[in-house]
Amino acid sequence: MHDKVNDSAKVLCPVLDQTVSALFEDLDQRGILQSTIVTLFSENGKSPSWFQEVDKKAGKPNGTIGGRDHWPKGFSVVVAGGGFQGGKTVGEMDENGEFLKSRPIYPWDMWESIYRLLGIDPHDKLPNPSGCVAYVSMADACGLARGGILTEIM
Repeated sequence: MHDKVNDSAKVLCPVLDQTVSALFEDLDQRGILQSTIVTLFSENGKSPSWFQEVDKKAGKPNGTIGGRDHWPKGFSVVVAGGGFQGGKTVGEMDENGEFLKSRPIYPWDMWESIYRLLGIDPHDKLPNPSGCVAYVSMADACGLARGGILTEIM
């Protein structure tokens, strides 16, 4: 939410909460939650402790006109079902939500954990008809830093 974050959150958060709760209840009642992996995340985090300057310039409370900017140093993800344990948190940011305090987790750590639960070796190579090397995990292809498989919640 880049604009009117306060009004947007009041409208969208209850809808999201009701929808996600209904999905989990439905999957559980049908007996398929443990064989279905659900993920909920955005494409990036939002600046944790400050808002865009537009509110300050207009003399308005934070979030009245503006929102929060992108924040790549941390964001939240919900994973459930399919072998993930509920009710746990992995990783921690500092008291302002700005910087990593413990347990780095990168997006590919989450995907590699999902692959593992699906029975796919995240370090394997995929067949490619043109003979190119295609890796299951982009972390292997690019030599990216890792925080590791999310064993704390598997």
